[in-house]
Amino acid sequence: MTTKIQTAKNIILFLYLFWIGLPTTLKAQEEDQISLNGDWKFYAIYGEGSNYLNIRETEQDIVLDNTNSNVEVFGNWIIKTKGERASTFYGENYLQHNYALTEINGGNKTDSSYVRYYPKFKKSGYYEVFTQFPFSSHLTTQYSIKHAKGATTKYISQRTYCGEWVSLGIYNFNSTEDNYVELSAIVSGAVAADAILFRKIPKEKYLKAKQEPSLVYKTMYDDSDWVKVKVPGHWGTNNAYSNYTGKGWYRRSIALPKGWQQKKEDRYYLKFEGVYHLSKIYLNGQYVGMNRGGFTPFEFDVTPYLNFNGENILAVEADNTAVVGATWNWGGIIRPVTLTRKNCIRIASQYLHAEPNLETGDAAVNIKVKLQNTSKDSRSITLKTKLFKKGEIAEMVRTVTLRANSTETVAMQTLLPKNKVELWHFDHPVLYDFKTEIVEDSKMIDAKEDYFGIRKVELTASSMLFNGEPVRLAGFNRVSESRFWGSSEPKSVLLKDVHLMKEAGANFMRIMHGTQNENLIKICDSLGILLFEEINVRDLDNDEFRAQYYPLEKFKKATGIDINPEEEEILHLDQAYIKIRPAHNFEVKEENYFLAKYWLKGMIERDANRPSVIGWSVGDELNNHFDYGKAAIAYVKENLDPYRLVTCVSNSGQKPEYTPETDPNTFVDLIMHNMYRWQGEPQEILDALRRKWPNKPIFISEYGFDPFSTTAIDGDKAVFSKWMNHFRHQNEFVIGTSMWTFNDYRSGYAGTTAEENRVWGIVTTWRDKRKLFERIQQEHAPVHEIQVTSIDFKKQLAQLRIPIKSRSDYPSYSLKGYQLAYDFVDQKGQTVYKNSEQLPMLHPEDSLWVGEISWGQLPKSVLALNLRLVAPTKHTRWATTVSFNKAITPKIKAVLAGDTNVRVVWDKVPNATAYFVRYGATAKSKKITARTIADFIDIEGLAPETNYGFELYALNDKAESNASDEVFVTTTNKPLPPVIWDAFITDDKLVIGYSSDFEDGDYTVFYGDSPTALNYQFITNVRGMLSIDVLDKEVQYFQLQREIEGVKSIRSQVVKATKQDEH
Repeated sequence: MTTKIQTAKNIILFLYLFWIGLPTTLKAQEEDQISLNGDWKFYAIYGEGSNYLNIRETEQDIVLDNTNSNVEVFGNWIIKTKGERASTFYGENYLQHNYALTEINGGNKTDSSYVRYYPKFKKSGYYEVFTQFPFSSHLTTQYSIKHAKGATTKYISQRTYCGEWVSLGIYNFNSTEDNYVELSAIVSGAVAADAILFRKIPKEKYLKAKQEPSLVYKTMYDDSDWVKVKVPGHWGTNNAYSNYTGKGWYRRSIALPKGWQQKKEDRYYLKFEGVYHLSKIYLNGQYVGMNRGGFTPFEFDVTPYLNFNGENILAVEADNTAVVGATWNWGGIIRPVTLTRKNCIRIASQYLHAEPNLETGDAAVNIKVKLQNTSKDSRSITLKTKLFKKGEIAEMVRTVTLRANSTETVAMQTLLPKNKVELWHFDHPVLYDFKTEIVEDSKMIDAKEDYFGIRKVELTASSMLFNGEPVRLAGFNRVSESRFWGSSEPKSVLLKDVHLMKEAGANFMRIMHGTQNENLIKICDSLGILLFEEINVRDLDNDEFRAQYYPLEKFKKATGIDINPEEEEILHLDQAYIKIRPAHNFEVKEENYFLAKYWLKGMIERDANRPSVIGWSVGDELNNHFDYGKAAIAYVKENLDPYRLVTCVSNSGQKPEYTPETDPNTFVDLIMHNMYRWQGEPQEILDALRRKWPNKPIFISEYGFDPFSTTAIDGDKAVFSKWMNHFRHQNEFVIGTSMWTFNDYRSGYAGTTAEENRVWGIVTTWRDKRKLFERIQQEHAPVHEIQVTSIDFKKQLAQLRIPIKSRSDYPSYSLKGYQLAYDFVDQKGQTVYKNSEQLPMLHPEDSLWVGEISWGQLPKSVLALNLRLVAPTKHTRWATTVSFNKAITPKIKAVLAGDTNVRVVWDKVPNATAYFVRYGATAKSKKITARTIADFIDIEGLAPETNYGFELYALNDKAESNASDEVFVTTTNKPLPPVIWDAFITDDKLVIGYSSDFEDGDYTVFYGDSPTALNYQFITNVRGMLSIDVLDKEVQYFQLQREIEGVKSIRSQVVKATKQDEH
């Protein structure tokens, strides 16, 4: 609830220590590379997108509910009066039909049911069409819009933005024709037919806007009225586009370095690490190319497009219409952009694999270097790769001849002797550097640096051996976002999250869907977490994956079509592939999965050297996916990475219809199963999987138990501990689990809070720890506890016991290099003594460690002894506190009085584990609230305009504190303001995270440079998070107010926000 100044300072320190400790290759930058990150200009063209928060029905709109007489229903549609997953709908009811088209069940493949909405316009013209629906299971509901120029088909997921008006686009309708909007489906799932809205659009405004897409990328276009946005970033950091879905345009000017010239030997590459989700790139008014896949890195050779004698204008069209699953569609240039000068002979990529021999201690090193020669001549070059660990330790050299205009892969090998080998481990993440050079005529013409680790991963039918040790490990699914930065997370957010995950016991995880931020992978390399990385394939029936691609050159020969690159979608794998459109009149019969392969190639080529990545996943929770899984897994193993594990994450392998003959679990190295209660009892699920695939270990890649009801941090779920018992001393073929989720995440999915957050995490979207965090930390620990069996202050000694989890327990692994850290704190919470003991190597078979700690002179009265089991990476694996005195007395900071409720706010005190409030209108009517770990509590059920007294108490493991000074307030006739979860300044913006309710209207911020001079106001309807431009401000103070059905709440307490490092 309060700002986290000390946390921001700690993050800056973490960043400094972290980056200076990484291999030199992470800190080095290309000599001939410029960053295009920073300030860009942004604009959304009218009619190319929509913000559902701003769409409210008016009297001028034409709305057709499902009960309207102008609605035609064909097929077996049922009437429903209750929305699934607490979703809302228009009117009194809606229609639903289940399309049973599953191939695996041989379902009804000719289901032609539909619902048609006929608007019967009185006037012709342009109308924007919207649809509203409650939750229904269909991910690709088909909307066919019949208009003056024909028919347009759109595919909409009915799991997201339920109860909102979702735009289907703007169309020209002729009132004399038979216009309609039709709902149907071509694949399986339930479809809801509710309401359609038609809104008249000014013809002149729309036709003018239709001309802009052909103008905005031109060099001389005037972008002076565009808004400023940061890259990497997403357009939702600007409140006006917080909920915008559609196309957005970016522009920026590029000044080339003085030494960059148009030379025969030089090529220039423009690289985007990620643009969500579709993108088109223009340079100096010329179309360069496009990309599909918001998390896939891509680059273009832009040498022909550059202006070497003046300004260069780069324009990017980004389209975030694609909404996949329950995660948010963060739109824009979400990851870094660079422009690099290279020789015409360059290293395109390199993959180094080091395989240790655990018996002899040496390690075989194999490297594959992909070389590109874009010149017109054959060239003879020398390729050198050097390995470094405190100096050069090995070199590989090979002379090769590169053909003109070719791409070739060169392999080299060496053997590292035992005395040069240190294994990478999640507790000991040892990294090596390597550098590859191209030398021609004694001159280095290109070089590429990277790093690697040496580790061995092996599987048996029932276990995973990591560096030869059988281990059972735990982790999380981390959704790749934070509430303000979205998918453009800065290093500070990523680093803090990895520290938190390690603190919560994470060593191995399926990190979640989509190619990850490269910095996240690098941090896991340095801090020690094993990862399975996954492409964002979650629905093979999605229109993206139903599309077919074909080799471009073969297509040209077969059709004779003159290709216009700007009108076509081209993928680049081993060659160029064109996406087949109906206009081509060309049929591709075989399934080729080229889009998924393109994403796999982008992910694996980028992250192939990362020691933390031990496996790849080709998709998540797919249906009817036997052929796809088989083909994708084979593609990875045969073309991209023969060394790592490969899987296809499933939630259906336990079903009777999924068998070794119909499920790609048959081809995976490791079964990764997402297990939830709707599937049945855990033991039944595990038994079914083991019976079908008895020779494959299982990793529970997701498990969870429904979201919490609010963002509040008191959330805990004892069922997590219950489920852990399914893996303790039984089902030892389950080698690990990955909880859903580590963090809360923004979502438009049905059942999401009004703040637009899915509240599943052990930390909130603002990274506050929930009560659940401590439970999971203990469940994930390699020990049962730290016991203090006796303590003698006279002898200054304490006897300790640490029971170690056995090999069959969960999790289980050996503890090498661990320490027992301990400290004493005084009555003010200040540390008065601290020390640590180095522990011996502890194996799961050791069962128990017994020892003692000692200390020096202490004050007469100490508050507590804190003990921590600390890994070599400095992360706490278990924490125990022994208090000798009751908790420190807290102070009430503020009491905010609503009409029938009150919010009591305080600052936390050291050593307290919880707080409660005693309150009442009279001494005899005093009540006690529930306990909370937060720094505030809302008290409900009070009488309006009545005086109440409030006393605050803190608790620790010894006793509750004395009561705080009593504070008296009188309830009002106004609602309470939102809860403020977090506030900080970054990128010249005041960012505020707050609670929201669906009944809320506008929010008003009163802010200024001092707590007594809140001279500025800002009003918005954005829920959950807002930002205000505050140029060159280090500190801002503010209060927040909301409006509910025309009634303004009281203002919040004054909150101080300070500048936070965003890097």
